[in-house]
Amino acid sequence: MSHTIHWPGKTFFYPIGNTSPVSLTQDLPVGTPDNILLLGCGDPRSILHTVHMSANGSHLDRSLDFTCVDVEGAVLARNVVLVTLLGEQTNIEEKLPLMWNIFFDFLIDQSSLSLLVTHCAKLLATSASLEDWKRSSYSRHVSFCDANTLSVVRKYWRLYLRSATLTKTERVQFKVMTISGMKTIQGERIPTAPPNLNYWAARSAGPLAPHVVRIVTRGFRRFWETGVTAYDAETVATAQLVNPTFVHSMSGDKFSVHHLSYPLTSFHLSDSFISVDLQNTDRWSRVRAEKYEDDLMLNVVIPAARRQFSLWCTSLFAILPPSSVQFVVRLFCGDALSFCKALRYYCDTKSATTPFLTAPWKTTCITFDSQSSTALQPLPTAFDVVDTSNLSDDLGLLNILVHAGSLLQRASRFGVLYTETLLPEGQDVPKGLLKYTCCDLGTLSLLLGLVPTAFVSGFTTHSNLYEVSVCQTLQMLEQYHERLVWRRPMPGDVKAEFVPGRSVFAHGELARAFYHIYLKMFADEDMSAKYKDFWSSYTGAFTVMTHRIHYVRRTFAELLDAVHASSRAHATADWTRVMRELIELIKTDRTLFTVTGSNYLQDLCCHLHLLGVHTVDWIEPSEVAYKIRTGMGGDVYRDWRIIPVTVWIVLTVPRSHLRAIEGELDKQGAPILQCEVFGRMASHTFPSIDVTFGKVVVAEAADTTDKGDKTVLIVEDEKGRGGSSDIVAAFQAPASILTVEPQMSVALVVRSTPHSSTPTLISKIGFLQRIFSGRVDDERHVHVLRSSPFTTSSLTDGQSVTSSGAADRKETNPRETDSSVNISMNHKHEEVSSLTARVDVVENGARSSLAQGASVVMEPATPCSVHVSWKGHAQVHVFPLPVDFDRARLRIARKSSYIEVLAPVSTTVTTRNMRFPVFLTEQGHALWNVHRVVLDKLPSLKPSGAVRSRIAQWLNPHVDFGLSDPGRGVSKGQQQPESGVRKSTITLKQTLHDILLGAAGIRGPAAPCVKGLDCPDFGCYMLIFISELRLDPASHTVVADSWVVPLNGDITSHFAPALRALSPDIDRIVTEPGTMELWKHLLPAVTERCRTWTHHAECEYQQSAAIPLTLKVDGIPICSCGRGMGTAEVSSFCSGPWKAFAPYATRAALSPLFSVSYLENEGRMLRDEKLDSSPLCAACGGPGRPSLLMCGRCRTTTYCSMECQRKDWKSHKAACK
Repeated sequence: MSHTIHWPGKTFFYPIGNTSPVSLTQDLPVGTPDNILLLGCGDPRSILHTVHMSANGSHLDRSLDFTCVDVEGAVLARNVVLVTLLGEQTNIEEKLPLMWNIFFDFLIDQSSLSLLVTHCAKLLATSASLEDWKRSSYSRHVSFCDANTLSVVRKYWRLYLRSATLTKTERVQFKVMTISGMKTIQGERIPTAPPNLNYWAARSAGPLAPHVVRIVTRGFRRFWETGVTAYDAETVATAQLVNPTFVHSMSGDKFSVHHLSYPLTSFHLSDSFISVDLQNTDRWSRVRAEKYEDDLMLNVVIPAARRQFSLWCTSLFAILPPSSVQFVVRLFCGDALSFCKALRYYCDTKSATTPFLTAPWKTTCITFDSQSSTALQPLPTAFDVVDTSNLSDDLGLLNILVHAGSLLQRASRFGVLYTETLLPEGQDVPKGLLKYTCCDLGTLSLLLGLVPTAFVSGFTTHSNLYEVSVCQTLQMLEQYHERLVWRRPMPGDVKAEFVPGRSVFAHGELARAFYHIYLKMFADEDMSAKYKDFWSSYTGAFTVMTHRIHYVRRTFAELLDAVHASSRAHATADWTRVMRELIELIKTDRTLFTVTGSNYLQDLCCHLHLLGVHTVDWIEPSEVAYKIRTGMGGDVYRDWRIIPVTVWIVLTVPRSHLRAIEGELDKQGAPILQCEVFGRMASHTFPSIDVTFGKVVVAEAADTTDKGDKTVLIVEDEKGRGGSSDIVAAFQAPASILTVEPQMSVALVVRSTPHSSTPTLISKIGFLQRIFSGRVDDERHVHVLRSSPFTTSSLTDGQSVTSSGAADRKETNPRETDSSVNISMNHKHEEVSSLTARVDVVENGARSSLAQGASVVMEPATPCSVHVSWKGHAQVHVFPLPVDFDRARLRIARKSSYIEVLAPVSTTVTTRNMRFPVFLTEQGHALWNVHRVVLDKLPSLKPSGAVRSRIAQWLNPHVDFGLSDPGRGVSKGQQQPESGVRKSTITLKQTLHDILLGAAGIRGPAAPCVKGLDCPDFGCYMLIFISELRLDPASHTVVADSWVVPLNGDITSHFAPALRALSPDIDRIVTEPGTMELWKHLLPAVTERCRTWTHHAECEYQQSAAIPLTLKVDGIPICSCGRGMGTAEVSSFCSGPWKAFAPYATRAALSPLFSVSYLENEGRMLRDEKLDSSPLCAACGGPGRPSLLMCGRCRTTTYCSMECQRKDWKSHKAACK
């Protein structure tokens, strides 16, 4: 196992999502068929939303192949019910309200239950086997990766069906049990939030979330009180039956839904609150405020969520006719890491039978149905998108990057891996990511070949303002949501032909870099520090932290294996030397708790050998044979004909030894279990164990003269902990470990942590916390084996399972390749300090010219590449990380014919070039750091009258959050920028700030409106026609639906009279030359991100191989393919002053560029100012003149003047009380 094993105590059920959905194709080129892997998939909200955003009637803009993995079979069973109900293509309008009830309500009416059980009966009738399922009509769009998954979901369908056969008494008992469970779970919730408020239920409101916490919390509380989302009394009264899909789960037949679950969190709530008065309720009486909030939930919020659900389901319904081959969902029930390893194994070996167990506490090995029947293709083994939900919280970020990252498509550099975290880390929560990575992001990116796009770009188009605000202003630490986009390093040119060369470390630096990662991965073993923290702040928060120990030595070995196997990261010296230095550093380490650290060394060496990473000499078979010959070891291997390097050790723990402590283990939540091999003098710990409730069956040896030929099979008890079976634990260990002393023993132990080492537990099982131990010669409880007890075929020694082609590694001398990047670490060997990109000069003419002394010039190409040229020849030197071009220097080897560019790594981008890159690829035009949007499907803001004031309450701070604290200081003139590029970036963000606030009518006329960008020495170089301001709810931000017209003499001549007539209405924004250049870079990205048209064959981008086309102030940076496309659907372009510009306007999506929370300080604005601290005029949204006037009747609404109050009276009258 790559993760710690936990006692199967109380677990929660997550049937519905706890974050709002996203489009899973928003970072991919338009129109390409996509394979999408969802690890920890949860409910299908993002699948539904992706289909909706990709659908045009009954057609998708691409084929979508989803592979959904979840360890909770009940989640998959529910998802299949939903998708197959839609696939039946009948009575969709009648079914949708009932489907809502089935999928979101704890209690439902008879009609909903009848639909559920009737459909489950159909599903069961067509799924007796995989072959039966393939013959059914459902299989065209729903497929199972293996027979085990089908078996698991059938179990839950049978349980759902059983609820219809309950007697009246049983039904009453079922309901009493469910309601009791609801009350118990809410009663056990840790009170880390202020009383009566659930801040996390409001996050789906995006930028409006801080203002709607109380409203949504009221809905959340009512949902848990009534069991239904609806607010009307009639629906609540008829919902008297228990929804079985919320009761049956891995936890058993009991209600165990997580206490923060709330259906509305799975939707986009921001547009529900746009026109709502969110400011004045704080001044109302409690009774009045609660009535207002209830009315909002009843009449606005819940209906809006239902409409979204219906819209998404209808979009999927439209593309699911039997003739359609556009959409398929594949399902796998099991552990995400096991699935990744098994799929990689299947890809490499072509064997559908793999040696990996489906999940912890299970004994079934993953065997794929390689003939998985779909209309698209067989089971995919590589993906364009890998979404990992918040599995980083459960499995550890490094595990996710190593195993999920290996499944990204190799054929394209533009695949994307998404990671999310919900649990906060460290005291400075926004920077907690740096703790998750166990090293600086630069080092991690170099080792694994994946990098967060925001880390390279220095900005993001997704906002997590709400998360930061809660942490900074309220000091709330129960959750902190952050979603990261990981890609392979940025190419160095528009056509993506130049990519970073192989990363080359000096052996000593690489060994020490690994060592520092090792220390941080296992920092929890510094027990003195842990106990000090525990006793100095004895709070419930620490309890959570002790349950987030993710890594075992197998994890570290797999990380090394991934690095070793990667062609991008070899040491200059041989790998063996790196590993020897690393092992020596670990052996002599005194940073971790000395005994604990050394106890894990044998486990580490075992897995390094199994993965083919490195074999230490003391576990070689010759060492074992020597000890046996000299009588140093015991009799374990006597009469074994072959002694392997590693063996399997199987320990049976009698259930009687567990009964006395099961209650205490349950109180601790999920303590970590591990195995120990010990004698009088030595003790070695093995945390990478497979455990189950079951029994050991010993088979007859094929060769009775070879005692090592014994075969053992572990049989799982299907009832699990609910049965009466013993615990069986199995793990791999070096064979030599059993020869250290004559009498060695094996134990199952509870890992010692400040939380698990309770006086009660210690009094029952001792200070060493050994649950049970048995001597290795005790054949009743201990078995030592050559082969796996789970499968007849196991991984051979040295075979890698974390990356492709690992068994055929070749260590390549960097000089034999055309390009490489030498890595230099800082003096602590913890961070990358500088990079040297070397490119060999191969072409004869170029070599000759260089040798004759031609002058070599370099200029920045992208934040991660440098263009080098001399006498008609050129090279692109590509770095895997951003570099500081201003401090870069050349090193020219004229005789040896190579050129090196040496540059320090930059934490801020120091070049304007390709800040917002668009690449020309075979798959289409690819964006790298700006996500795509479908503008026509985004909610529109209508900033008029009182609504404008309400928009101002949240939009101003939201857009202002695009600047970090230092950036805000520069914009106010309180501090100097680090560079001209930095200043230009800040000015660009300010310009976007002014455009968006202007479009909202807060600063200038509201949309539709026209902005003009001016450069001091040229005048207006671009017109921006803003037709609408829209919400981008999936990214928690806003976007200006705009049409851009770059100006020069030729273009202007076509509409000069119209331009003169429009001039008085143009809101002009002056930009300095550096910002003008950034706008030229930005335009191709913001026009590409919302493109609905097709680039023609003569596209200027293709002809010039340059994006943007020019940076000149009078140049046109974008191609002409999109000119006039879509303007006919915009009324403002059909007549009036905009009409003359329509043929020259290209649609663009302008949104804020947000600072990156883990890179820059942000949030001081939130600490220093309340988000709604400055009241504005309810009519025009402006400030007072000089002060605001208050309505004399309600004493809450404010106006800047009597004129505004009179204008607003018609709309205000209804609310004025």
